[in-house]
Amino acid sequence: MSINQKILFSIIAFVFLELILVFFLIYPSFSAIRKSSFDLLKEKERIALFDKETELQNEADTLFLKYQQDLEEIEKIFVDPDVPLELINFLENTALATGIQLNLSSLTKKEQNKDPWPSLLLGLSATSTPSNFLRFLEKVELAPYPIEVSDLTLKNDFENMTIKVFTK
Repeated sequence: MSINQKILFSIIAFVFLELILVFFLIYPSFSAIRKSSFDLLKEKERIALFDKETELQNEADTLFLKYQQDLEEIEKIFVDPDVPLELINFLENTALATGIQLNLSSLTKKEQNKDPWPSLLLGLSATSTPSNFLRFLEKVELAPYPIEVSDLTLKNDFENMTIKVFTK
């Protein structure tokens, strides 16, 4: 073998060893580094998302605590549909205070068909003077309950009306 052949053989062997080194050692290492970098990036995004969700949850908790008393007060204005004693007592006391004679003629639970909230329909009949009845009606409309007068019939000193009271 001549010296040129030995040099050529050495160069070919060196290139072959370099290719083996690149394909079996360096390329897998770079692939593993690339995969690890991608996984790290995904973990950082997941942690950032978790931090944002935690921050939003803390803000929601803070707002809930801030408005909890208001929410409890709002909850109190709605009548219990199964036991509307407070409402009936309010109506009777208002009738006494305004000087009218009040009779509860019907009480019906109304489900959420057309209305967005459940309600009670109360049929009331009253005997009084028109001025006393107007005072009673004004106090009912200013009641601490969400009330809507839905039907009203006036005949001399006898009045019939239906009121809708929104419930829990």
